[in-house]
Amino acid sequence: MKVELREGSVYTSNNIKEFLEPVLKWLEAKYPQTQLLVRADSGFATPDLYNLCEEYGVSFVIRLKSNSVLKKLSKDLADEFWKTLGNDYSKNHVMYDEFYYQANSWQKPLRVICRLERAAGELLPRITFIVTTIKVFSNAVVKAYNKRGTLVVTFGYCSSGQPA
Repeated sequence: MKVELREGSVYTSNNIKEFLEPVLKWLEAKYPQTQLLVRADSGFATPDLYNLCEEYGVSFVIRLKSNSVLKKLSKDLADEFWKTLGNDYSKNHVMYDEFYYQANSWQKPLRVICRLERAAGELLPRITFIVTTIKVFSNAVVKAYNKRGTLVVTFGYCSSGQPA
């Protein structure tokens, strides 16, 4: 839809609003009944992008870089993982949690999905954090992020009990 060639020293999210807003305006005018979903890697996890999506009513799934606050908020999940699955290295294990988090630069708290996964034979689990505005189960949020452009949501309920 739009491409911009920039120097290699320009950070990913620089001028994201100026880049994406014309695309959103065009999509809104051309396809007014379409529900859009922005999927982005952690380099785009900025208040400018969140606010732009909110302004245009666009949902998003954006990976977050791990930090000490997110690790602290996910400690209960890590504890549960080790308590429940501890020494079973024979197969793949995945656990999910969610919480609301507000970085200092954000205007409000946003829903964060935490995924803890350990593949068979691996010693330690990997942790992924995804900030989102879609109201579906945690595993569906991760699936939407991983699909990179394809979102199929089946009927279900998110943790708040609201229809997905």
